[in-house]
Amino acid sequence: MWDPVTGEAVGDLVSDPSAGRIGAVVAVATAVVDGSPKAVTLHDDSSVRAWCLAEQQYEGLVAPLTHGNQQRVSLTAAVVGGRLVAITGGWEGQVQRWDVAALHASDEVCATDRPHRSGVGPRHGRRRQPSPPRHRR
Repeated sequence: MWDPVTGEAVGDLVSDPSAGRIGAVVAVATAVVDGSPKAVTLHDDSSVRAWCLAEQQYEGLVAPLTHGNQQRVSLTAAVVGGRLVAITGGWEGQVQRWDVAALHASDEVCATDRPHRSGVGPRHGRRRQPSPPRHRR
């Protein structure tokens, strides 16, 4: 972890040894819950994990490992009704909500027939409009 003001390294998030191998982090979302900074991480094995940033401690597995077209590829988090929730999107088009404190899925938000792509913003996922034809002289 790094201090956002100074850019200095301030510590590492270390998992519980019983958690086994934890894949490389591919996405991180953060939020403050009741004054406590939290992080949710998405890993290359598609697992989603919860962390307490103040204590630099692993809190638990939110979403289990998946494989193939069930793989999660994007992550965001928010505090809803005082509870931290994570939203994941997968290759198969499923978007799912996870109750981070309870360490389980809340419900399926939606399923589409298109893969979910990682990224946020108005330009993401839009197809580029073709350029107008150029006239040659």
